[in-house]
Amino acid sequence: MEQLRDAKELIAVGKKMATNPNPKPIVILKGGRTKEGTEAVHSHTGSLAGIPEAYSALFDQACMMQAYSTQEFINTLVCFSQNPIPSGNSCAVLTNAGGPAILATDTLISSGVIVPSILGNHNPIDLLGDAQAKEYQEMLSKLESEESVHSILGIVTPQAVTKIADTANAFCIHKKTSKKPLAVSWMGDQIMKEGKEILDMGHIPVSKYPEQTAVMLSNLHKYASMRNQISKTQSEITPSSSLSSSPIDTMDPLSIVKSLGIPVPSYVCVKDIQSIPTSLSSLGDTIVIKLISKQIIHKTDIGAIRLNVLKSSAQKDADQMLEQVKKILPSVVVDGILLMDMVHISEGLECIVGIKKEAGLGTLIMLGVGGIFVEVMKDVTFRFAPLMYYDADQMIHTLKSSAVFHGTRGKQPLDRQALIEALLKVSSLAINHPEITELDINPLLVKPKGQGVIALDCRLTVTM
Repeated sequence: MEQLRDAKELIAVGKKMATNPNPKPIVILKGGRTKEGTEAVHSHTGSLAGIPEAYSALFDQACMMQAYSTQEFINTLVCFSQNPIPSGNSCAVLTNAGGPAILATDTLISSGVIVPSILGNHNPIDLLGDAQAKEYQEMLSKLESEESVHSILGIVTPQAVTKIADTANAFCIHKKTSKKPLAVSWMGDQIMKEGKEILDMGHIPVSKYPEQTAVMLSNLHKYASMRNQISKTQSEITPSSSLSSSPIDTMDPLSIVKSLGIPVPSYVCVKDIQSIPTSLSSLGDTIVIKLISKQIIHKTDIGAIRLNVLKSSAQKDADQMLEQVKKILPSVVVDGILLMDMVHISEGLECIVGIKKEAGLGTLIMLGVGGIFVEVMKDVTFRFAPLMYYDADQMIHTLKSSAVFHGTRGKQPLDRQALIEALLKVSSLAINHPEITELDINPLLVKPKGQGVIALDCRLTVTM
């Protein structure tokens, strides 16, 4: 396919087809995975959320399997059409050559499939180069009865003593009574042709290379996992929002964040530097100063933010900061100045939560590792609004740094629940205010478990 519209409707259709008693998998080959030719974007979320990311989020939420090449597309269609859905996420690799089995195992594991130790701590199971059809058949029978195995990947290479037709028939005999998915890497060309024809007649998915075979089985496992999770959460109700749908204040986006129930440090916004001395009474001794301007996208890049400023010298620091910014942007128009209590980060993780409208599809919610290096790290994930609880939880799980939330290197676990709630609130904001085209809460500091989250900055773009 080339282009789709209305992500919300497509997600509903995909979930319905996946959770039917007789599920119908949807496999999609989508072109256009590069960003060349797209227009410049103005926020962290915008720079990270493009068409490829939007479609990947859509396919994940809709339980649609995305293929990344024509070959993978066809292989996956064949594997899905000729196999049952696996009941779990483990695979046994059965081979007569060690090297191809290692390649297949690497691909399975990197795709999220478990390759467990079985039958005396062996897996892959190497029958060695002199393996005969009877040995394949006996081992296939053992794997069928092994409860910890949910699919089987067979590999056959042409050895001097390999009985090609007999070995292919061994797989076909097993397939007739098996309840587990099976795919075979049948390595070789003309010398293996007869066996390939036998496997085709036996309705067994076949690929010439072990990595390709592993990918098609991995896609089957991924679909089963997605379907199971969606089935568990079908009864979820999308969180409702009591947020006002009245126009929002674009000059004070932190007030919007605060209205969502997401904590924000004490702060004040003033129109000009001269107003600073009379506006500091509600703040602590050490503050942050930020210039507010539609022309300033990333404050750190041009010195439009100062940290650890003594309240007594706030006006002087603001003057110096504005002078520095004008050297870089002489025509800058300052809409205001934000003065905020300084938050000292000793424990926790800086995240970014964002909103980005994707024309024709819907509104994306982004979660990533935040701070000033968000575009460098690119540890981000996306889902379409409205988010369900499961969607928000999965967003955290799919981050490359997700292990940090459980506590690593002596650090405390982070408040995952508070982050999930923040994501759901931002999702409600996106639904309640369709005029929001882009939003960045960056950083959103996720504190240790039980301590919640706190938003330290926010940028907002609205289209009326």
